[in-house]
Amino acid sequence: MEDLAMTEPTAELHSAGKIGAYLGCDPALLDQALAWQQQWAARGLRKRLGELLLELQFMSSDRLWTALRAQRLDRLRRCAVFAGLETHALTALCECVQERTIHAGEEFIRQDDIGDRCFIVASGHAVVFQRALNEEVLLSTVGPGECLGELGYFSDGRRSASVRAHEDMEVLELYYTDLQRTLEVTPLLAQNLLDLVTKRQRR
Repeated sequence: MEDLAMTEPTAELHSAGKIGAYLGCDPALLDQALAWQQQWAARGLRKRLGELLLELQFMSSDRLWTALRAQRLDRLRRCAVFAGLETHALTALCECVQERTIHAGEEFIRQDDIGDRCFIVASGHAVVFQRALNEEVLLSTVGPGECLGELGYFSDGRRSASVRAHEDMEVLELYYTDLQRTLEVTPLLAQNLLDLVTKRQRR
């Protein structure tokens, strides 16, 4: 298996938190993988860049996993809910979250449904709304660094509002069971979460 040559990540990639910034690979090979990704997308098959790099044997699974953990760590640090948490706590959370792409127009949280996870927005924006008398009432717009679905943790998973992707989004999924385990050993996270819930309820 061929490993990509190491290079310095660009500032543009780092500011966007894209996986290419963490792979440290030859830009030419990265461009080739991105071109393949676009070709697959044109055929209606969406593949994550990391998945494609493994299929093309451009990168080892260990190398990709190291990059994913670094990316997850940065994404968690940018979220206000995890502000101030020590590195060891964030590193443990990196093992629990999963990346997910949500496409524009997808309603991924539905009012009154029972959910089992919350979402950390890594890129893109979503609208939060409630349905009343067959109308949609806009509550807020959320973007990178914000959390969605956390209220369900305190209400047996019941969703108090719906959320629809305004554009293509990248999020991290965190199951309530993993959140519970983290809360038990990280009191600061519990305080941050309660502060967020209080602000949301007031709004």
